[in-house]
Amino acid sequence: MEQTKVENKKEYSINVIISRPKNPSRRMAVLALLFIPRFIMLILHFVVLYFLAIISFLVTVFGQFAVLFTSRYPEGTFDIVRGVVRWQLRINMYMLGA
Repeated sequence: MEQTKVENKKEYSINVIISRPKNPSRRMAVLALLFIPRFIMLILHFVVLYFLAIISFLVTVFGQFAVLFTSRYPEGTFDIVRGVVRWQLRINMYMLGA
């Protein structure tokens, strides 16, 4: 998958690249058909991510006020939101069998 640049020539600090598997596993395909065991394994992740998403939302609201008053987005706020989004993406890709 090729990276595309935004029209205004700004690059984002987070790039998500999801590559297609070159040799898909038949074993994983059979396991993907059995979606229930995979979902059961991820229940704890979903519970933790639920609370982290709430915290991420609150931190983002705090970050917006910080931007309003200081004209800077706090680095810690960015790191928390980036970490939660990465974890969510990783878990979702695993759940979907990618």
